[in-house]
Amino acid sequence: MVVQVYLLKKENVIKLMALMSLLSLVVLGTRIRIISKEFGKSLTYSCSSSLRKRRALSVRLLAPSLRKLTCDCSLFYGFSFHFLVFVLAYSYLCPRNMSTVIYPSPIFGPIMSRRLGVSLGINLLPADGKWCSFDCIYCECGLNAERRATMPLPTREEVKESLEKQLQKMEQEGPKPDVLTFAGNGEPTLHPEFPAIVDDVTALRDEYFPQAKISVLSNSTQIHRESVREALLRTDNPIMKLDTISADFIEKVDRPQGRYDVDTIINYLAQMSPKVIIQTMFLTGNGLDNTTDEYVEPWLKALQTIKPRQVMIYTIDRETPVQGLQKAQPKILDEIAEKVRLLGISCSVSY
Repeated sequence: MVVQVYLLKKENVIKLMALMSLLSLVVLGTRIRIISKEFGKSLTYSCSSSLRKRRALSVRLLAPSLRKLTCDCSLFYGFSFHFLVFVLAYSYLCPRNMSTVIYPSPIFGPIMSRRLGVSLGINLLPADGKWCSFDCIYCECGLNAERRATMPLPTREEVKESLEKQLQKMEQEGPKPDVLTFAGNGEPTLHPEFPAIVDDVTALRDEYFPQAKISVLSNSTQIHRESVREALLRTDNPIMKLDTISADFIEKVDRPQGRYDVDTIINYLAQMSPKVIIQTMFLTGNGLDNTTDEYVEPWLKALQTIKPRQVMIYTIDRETPVQGLQKAQPKILDEIAEKVRLLGISCSVSY
């Protein structure tokens, strides 16, 4: 018997893989095949088991980018053995940071964004690792030290050529993008040609999908550079991070990789008003909680100074590289959003 399962997210594939290994032991001769489509690529994971000799069990697990795991045991075929193999398989296939994501470069997607809709990603960072001026403990791309890039940044020409090719494909096959989003494996404004690339992307957007918006997801660390600020303001949605006003919280959670003064950042964000959009991550766990009044009230005062067009508040959506972090509760996020709206600022919430 062959069982096939189709999934999208790798973290779900990995977990299901371990569960399927147990099923293949319970029902001998069953072959499990899990097909995951990630970034347009089809990856196949397989698991099978068989009785080679009396009371001798052979288990084989295969997964992309992982060496084969073969277990041949002359043990009694019973539940305790099933459970042991399941635990070993799960531990083997689920290292601590397996759930983090490194995006292709320079173009990835389209993907469905919680906040932006159908989003075509523009990754100005290397394809094999992170390049970021923050080292956030909740980053979906993992921690900087564990995801160090070895490849170069994509050139302006590579970005333009790859984007046009993808837009042509989407024009013919769909779907139509709601937004072209600068995001990916770190901070996009670190690219030395970021301002010129923004102009290239705008020209291509106008040619192929003039209704689509151009967004940038930025941690705000480079807005002291005038050329970067001006380029950001030429996009439709300059979405800038401000998780808190607390320097201590910033050091523990966002972990800047250089000098970072939150008051200076707030002043530069105010210079980007009224176009700027503020995005804020709220989370709890590990002794951290920026949903309390201690953190929210100073943050609200900063919003009054910045005067953003919109605020986007959100919480953890995927497993994090640092364990123990938890989602902020929807009720609390709604309460914070209402406080923002009372300031006369539009606010969206992603749970």
